[in-house]
Amino acid sequence: MEIIWTILSVVLGAAVIYAIVDSIVFVPAVHYGVIWRFGGQITDSLEEGLNFKLPFIDKVKIAPLELKTKEIKVEFTSKDKLRLTIPGALQFRADRKVVDENEKNVFVRISDEAIITGIEKDIQTKLGGIGGKYEADDFIENRQALADLINSILRLDKPLHLNHDPGNSAQCGIEDCSDKKGKIEAEKLIEFYNKHWGRAKKMLDDEKDQPEVRAEIEKRYGIDIVTYSLAEVDFTKETQAAQEEKKQADYRFEAGKKVLELVKETKNTTPQISDQQALNWADSILNPETPRKMISVEGEAGVLGGLLGLLSKK
Repeated sequence: MEIIWTILSVVLGAAVIYAIVDSIVFVPAVHYGVIWRFGGQITDSLEEGLNFKLPFIDKVKIAPLELKTKEIKVEFTSKDKLRLTIPGALQFRADRKVVDENEKNVFVRISDEAIITGIEKDIQTKLGGIGGKYEADDFIENRQALADLINSILRLDKPLHLNHDPGNSAQCGIEDCSDKKGKIEAEKLIEFYNKHWGRAKKMLDDEKDQPEVRAEIEKRYGIDIVTYSLAEVDFTKETQAAQEEKKQADYRFEAGKKVLELVKETKNTTPQISDQQALNWADSILNPETPRKMISVEGEAGVLGGLLGLLSKK
């Protein structure tokens, strides 16, 4: 019996020690913790440093607050049916103040991959809506306006193109730039952001000093988007390959036309030579890499054939 009590005392003591240890939670610097109890998220969040939870029952998820940088890329089709790619870098961090209708933190329930995928779809949806309104070169030549548009959508609680007075033409800066409700028409968005780049910059700079204000996308994912940096707008690899193929086809077509013109001119001036000889000479003039067949002065074309051979050498 004494042995049994000794064993129970040891087990009980170990359980108490484990319970005390399991109740302690240390949250690293630049992080916060969120508690799950019986599989459900509770509203309390844990600050940096030493914290306590219910042993055996509570589980804690630690979320980082440091800045993250993720590459994102979207593709869409322009008015002239060309596929464009827009690579960019998104800088964001978790926002512990963003909660759902039940006052529960949003960020801890969403993975970084889901956030990036969702934001890519959001950008692609918006650009897809204006892609059919502009030629491909318009997007390539107006990269800054495009960047301001995307940043306004991602970071402002009300994007710049939705935050103007439709009755104030000076503020709009574009004749008939919006409808009566103040919505900028899709085909005038790039022009609008080119006109108001200074105002866009100020609003985006001010946004950094307003941590309590979040855009709809930021609320959806529980994050604070610090900035979106747009790289060069370019054609997709498939579009580039198709353009190169077309360029080569056009070149071959023009080269073929030139060969025919030279053959015709040669036959008109030297009817004694054969069609094949005229074609060989034309090829050698347009493409020095083409193997030349020298025509002897004593050959079937006589002296003129020899002159053509000498010209071919040049």
